Amino acid sequence: MKKIWLLVICLIVYGSLFPFNFTFLPPDPAELRHLFTFSIAHMGRGDLVANIILFIPYGILASEVIKMPRPWQSLCWVMGSALLLAQGVQVGQLFLPGRLASGTDTCLNMIGTLCGVLIARYLGAKSWQDQLNSLERITLPDILALSLIAVNFAPFIPAIDLQLVKDHVKSILDPSGFSIFWTFQVTVLWLVTFYWLVRGRQTVFRPRYFLLLVLACLAIRLFILGNFISINDCLGSLLAILVWHTAADKLRAPLLGLLLLLVALGIGLYPFEWRDQPGSFSWVPFSGALSSNMVINVQSMLKKCLLYGCVVYLLSESGIRLRISALYVAVVLFLSEQLQVYLISSTPEITDPLMALLSAWMLYEYSRISKPNTTHQLKSYHSPDDSHLTDSRLRKRRSSRRKHWVLSVAVLILTIPTEVWISTMEARQPAADNGVAGMVANSVTCDKPNRQIIFG
Repeated sequence: MKKIWLLVICLIVYGSLFPFNFTFLPPDPAELRHLFTFSIAHMGRGDLVANIILFIPYGILASEVIKMPRPWQSLCWVMGSALLLAQGVQVGQLFLPGRLASGTDTCLNMIGTLCGVLIARYLGAKSWQDQLNSLERITLPDILALSLIAVNFAPFIPAIDLQLVKDHVKSILDPSGFSIFWTFQVTVLWLVTFYWLVRGRQTVFRPRYFLLLVLACLAIRLFILGNFISINDCLGSLLAILVWHTAADKLRAPLLGLLLLLVALGIGLYPFEWRDQPGSFSWVPFSGALSSNMVINVQSMLKKCLLYGCVVYLLSESGIRLRISALYVAVVLFLSEQLQVYLISSTPEITDPLMALLSAWMLYEYSRISKPNTTHQLKSYHSPDDSHLTDSRLRKRRSSRRKHWVLSVAVLILTIPTEVWISTMEARQPAADNGVAGMVANSVTCDKPNRQIIFG
């Protein structure tokens, strides 16, 4: 938990002070006054909500890490640390050109921290403990399968709009949008989803219901604002059903891992056209995401994290150690990023290899605390401080750690898009004033080929 908490702090500082072009000149007195004033009169709704959401993960995790004898003492320490972090970030923004330090942001961050503490207290209530103990039945394949299904509905904004449905149907029936690569990508992603569903413990999605699952996903996507659906999605989904029902016994982890790795490489290299002059490689993580279309890039980052995690886990199920699989995937992605310097429509940077390592670390942390309930394995994985506990108490503690891990990953996923949101708020102020739906509406006005490259 402490590692996730420190990682969230690093993300907050990184996203708030990007691109780190500090100018160490004496700040203007007017800017110093803004640092200690509170006013939301000229703040857009998007900026207001983003500043609150940004510190909710911090409040949840800090309340789990900072433990004091009395609840009010823990609350004081959590709120005090959040105040130092939020105000410290604002002081750093005094020395960033184009950034305006504001006490309003600090106050909103404190409100977000308090919301996070209340959420953590609510989740920690006894009535929730019994419900969250059901996480013992959730395996990593279940989580990966459900996540792969969920990303089909990004950006998760439903709209009951007949014109939206008509536009989606037109794009499905448009043969000019057909691409062999994107059809191959959809096919592989669904095959990996089917593999995880079969490997998991869930009982809802059986192989005989896979066709209904695919059709339901396609139907729901017709009503998602900003979700681009094309003929490739339909053909790839149906092809995956056909391949699964004819050759399911041959789809092993090594083969699926190799196919998914090819998909990951192809997404970065698409459309496979050479530049006239080589581009530049960026060693600054998330530099591309923080300087272009926010909605597309947030979806891209989250999907890539999931994609790389699936590749690493498939390779580890093939008999390769998890850390070796992670290193192998990171090296291959790094070489792919170097090749993107010579390709059109690519953004070569260090972000993708780092996301692969981050995904592997999350998988390691989850697998470390979710071993089967056997005495032998319990002795292998509990810490020295747990040596005096019985098997039942060890299982209870491991269940609590698993709950914290799932909560931490959800919190981390929440932190990433809010970091990008705040960093691009000033450049996208008109869209921010209209909320998330406005930004999504602006993002879907780009050209159709760019909308197709949702991963890139």
